[in-house]
Amino acid sequence: MKRIISIILVSAMCLAMLSVSAFTASADANTINISRVNSYDGATDIVAWASTSSDATVQSIYGSVNDVTFNYWYFILLQYNSANGSYRVVDTSGFDAYGNSTRPDENYTSWTLGSNKIAIMAKTQASDTDGLALLKSMSVGDTLYLNTTVASLANTYGAVSNIYCSTEYIEVDPNPNPGESSEPEDSSEPDVSDDTSDESGLEDVLDIVLDGPETYRPGNEITVTASVNNISTYEGISLLSFVLKYDKEKLVLTNDIIESNYNELDCVSSVPNKSRWENLSYVACSVDEATSVATAKNNGIINVQVLTAYYDFEYFAKEDGDIELSFTFTVKDGATGDISIAVDEESIVVGASTVNGVDEFTGSGSSLTVTEDDSKFDVTIEGPETYLPGGEITITATVNNISGNGVSLIQFPLDYDKYILTNTNGLDEANDDALDCVVSLPDSSWENLSYVEKGTVYVQLLTAETDSSCFAKNDGEIKLSFTFSVSEDATGAISVGVADEDIVGAVNTANDVEKFSGSGSYININEGETSFDIVLDAPDTCVPGQEFTLTAKVSNILSGKGLSLVKFDLKYDSDALTLNNSVDETDYNALLCVDSLPDSSWENLSYAENGIIHVQLLTVETDDSLFAKEDGEITLSFTFTVKEGFDGKTEINVDENSIVGATNTADSYKTVEGFGDSVVVKATSVSYILGDVNEDGQVNMTDYIAAKRAVMGTYTLTESQKLAADVDGSDSLSISDYIMIKRHVMGTYVIA
Repeated sequence: MKRIISIILVSAMCLAMLSVSAFTASADANTINISRVNSYDGATDIVAWASTSSDATVQSIYGSVNDVTFNYWYFILLQYNSANGSYRVVDTSGFDAYGNSTRPDENYTSWTLGSNKIAIMAKTQASDTDGLALLKSMSVGDTLYLNTTVASLANTYGAVSNIYCSTEYIEVDPNPNPGESSEPEDSSEPDVSDDTSDESGLEDVLDIVLDGPETYRPGNEITVTASVNNISTYEGISLLSFVLKYDKEKLVLTNDIIESNYNELDCVSSVPNKSRWENLSYVACSVDEATSVATAKNNGIINVQVLTAYYDFEYFAKEDGDIELSFTFTVKDGATGDISIAVDEESIVVGASTVNGVDEFTGSGSSLTVTEDDSKFDVTIEGPETYLPGGEITITATVNNISGNGVSLIQFPLDYDKYILTNTNGLDEANDDALDCVVSLPDSSWENLSYVEKGTVYVQLLTAETDSSCFAKNDGEIKLSFTFSVSEDATGAISVGVADEDIVGAVNTANDVEKFSGSGSYININEGETSFDIVLDAPDTCVPGQEFTLTAKVSNILSGKGLSLVKFDLKYDSDALTLNNSVDETDYNALLCVDSLPDSSWENLSYAENGIIHVQLLTVETDDSLFAKEDGEITLSFTFTVKEGFDGKTEINVDENSIVGATNTADSYKTVEGFGDSVVVKATSVSYILGDVNEDGQVNMTDYIAAKRAVMGTYTLTESQKLAADVDGSDSLSISDYIMIKRHVMGTYVIA
């Protein structure tokens, strides 16, 4: 049996006037009571030291207190148990009774305290006092009760190595009367009735918490997790074993059996270190003699065993969820009522490895009750993650997880904000103008009676047949699609879904219709970012005096209604290039640069000055059918001539700070972010064809070999050949150049 030593420390005293507490043994030999006395003889005092810092390091303390030299001392390390307010002894290996260190360093002992731990150091002048003997008799696992907090123990009188002297002196009565207590009447023994040990005397040091679904449907799968929480041992645990019981009449365990590892049950989701922990969990199995394949017997019992054989606290489980297990079950088709899954508390075994063996503990279990779900199917809503104001979205509704004999009728209203979304599904004229929203139905006997009323979509689907082969039983047999236009004023998230209470399902029988409920779902669609790109294209090289054309296309337009205005500045080096575009004198000298615009309502207000082309294109209309939505609807061309004498590279780029995009609305406009581009044109007086290294007018394997040899240093190229071989435009020859030539010859890459 474990001993319980109850130490009650009285309130703190000032350093100048020390009050003393006397030990008195009660009738229970395992209990020590303390009472206050008003004298101090300096002979048999014990001094308590404590720390409140969670990362403090306890070190040995020599010397004297109040000019009294203490020749004998003893250390113990305690861990606080918040469940009952006690302190458990977790280490007594500091110093022996004669002050000799039991640690490798003769003059030093160290404990890193961590959370909820304190160190108590006892000192005395005599080696044979009862108090010191009692402290020395404490073992790991013993429990102490303190009637003061750690903070009140740790006063500010003389910090030594992060440890504070509490100024509590405890005088031991060497001849206590076992039948009487010297405590004052107002002193009370702490209530230890909440001791966390079980009937076996082992201490509860953790909780095994089960979690899983609240409801089930026959034929469906459920997953149950077991997490180890509230571990209260000093350095954690290294072993856990327990039995999980489940209702075998309603559940079938479906976890895999790992045959290569002694038929262990594959159930471990997490352990502190997968390479250091072992999973020895198992269930009763039957093994096929011909194939040696193991199959779990469904006997309602799972034996969980996980452990580490390493004596290293680094690998121990300490935190909530360090150990988590997962179990999957299929619910039998005929299951009804509640299903119970529980940890057998009597089976729980917990271990913590020490230098001398394994300390044994126990733990608290839990149970989980899963109730039968009244609903017989799910309506799963799916749609885009984002929308654009003024744009369109598509929502799908799929009937899944159908239980029982299937469904022959489904009806529900689709829940959405009709002030933001407007349904745009057409009507099926051949089917009495029903809403045209059906993607799939089980068979041709089903009817679609869906409709829109006052901005709300009402879904009604049914078959009048009683033959169950016509019923919907599988996921996706019933699928619907709805399109909506989004208001221009829409902002924030849009919610679309089906409420559980609005869903009605039914199944036809020979004489009646059996009604039941279903489960709905919702999605949130967030407002998306609007943007567009301006993409430039120009030749890589050009000869001085030669003319070339640069194109600018508006692409990748992400805007619900499109663009009604585009503005940006195109910058070029006027010392290297001459702009050749003319102006339209009849249209305010607008620069003639437009290849295409979405509609004749658009205006071109572009102009150039000092190496900058100011592009301005717009329509004042609010009809979005006139707006730019597709790549290339807005395309511009600019012609340049490379100035004679210029030799080198010149860049043409879109100034991103100048880009403005907008979409007209009925009353105003919305801005759209734009992104630019740049191109580099290389001017040289040497004439060459990119990739044609041997200058025969073609790009073939001979050019690949010549470029490869040049990179390897076995062939020398002329200046024009070097330019032709520099396919990647890096201004130097490399492996990538001859690989690109090879890929061009093989047809997997095109040299521009």
